[in-house]
Amino acid sequence: MLTAAVLGLGAHALSASPASATLWTDWTSATSGAPGSAVGTLDGITVTYSGELLSPPTTTDGSFAGWRPEGSFVGGAVTSSPATVGDIIGLARVYALDCAERPRYHGHQGDRP
Repeated sequence: MLTAAVLGLGAHALSASPASATLWTDWTSATSGAPGSAVGTLDGITVTYSGELLSPPTTTDGSFAGWRPEGSFVGGAVTSSPATVGDIIGLARVYALDCAERPRYHGHQGDRP
């Protein structure tokens, strides 16, 4: 089972620069099953997933407690825990994960992945 908080999958740090924020997808709705789907936002950009979606652990109401302790997810280039949104989607197989637009880049040009 694959688990996603946002983009990578589920988590998406836009920069290796410590001054840049780590951003997480706020999953706002999900339908478990095969096929399943989920919709969320990442820094104001709509993110959609389609494919097999497991429940549990899929949680879109901010109550997923598995991101604790928060400090275990923070360090290096990662400046915040996925607990900041408290969501998770459980992926069995990835078919498509799309963003409505290209994510904004908040780091230094040389840090771009």
